[in-house]
Amino acid sequence: MGNKSVTSYDVARAAGVSQSTVSRALRGDPRVIEETRERIQALAKEMGYVPHITARSLITRRSSSIAVVSGDLRNPSYPTLVNTLQDRFAQHDYRVLLMSDRTEGSLEKDILALRGGLVDGVVFISARLDSPIVSEMIDWKIPLVILNRDVDGS
Repeated sequence: MGNKSVTSYDVARAAGVSQSTVSRALRGDPRVIEETRERIQALAKEMGYVPHITARSLITRRSSSIAVVSGDLRNPSYPTLVNTLQDRFAQHDYRVLLMSDRTEGSLEKDILALRGGLVDGVVFISARLDSPIVSEMIDWKIPLVILNRDVDGS
């Protein structure tokens, strides 16, 4: 196939099924009989098919990503929390986007991307009390979990 990425339509043609059957089979949908699902999974692997995350998120309206906003990772408690969160989210097929508010103003630029649907939610584990970011995320209606701090007025 050269440089061209293999699509689910390519897998469907090779398997002799519809693209929606390929999609359901790769998600493990029980409506696809096991023999067909196994054949599609084997073909997808053989062909080098990798689901396109952005395309999938347009259909599902979910990114399957969670932002974890951490304080300075040189503090020994943060890596432990981040690793634990990452392990737990991975069990539910979520990827973790790690953001750090280690330096003044560094997070403000990055956090704007969260408004555009980059992540499905945020876990904020920083102990910085002077960051206006938490209030902004609450105003933006981004699903938010806050660990290790209180938020005034919320």
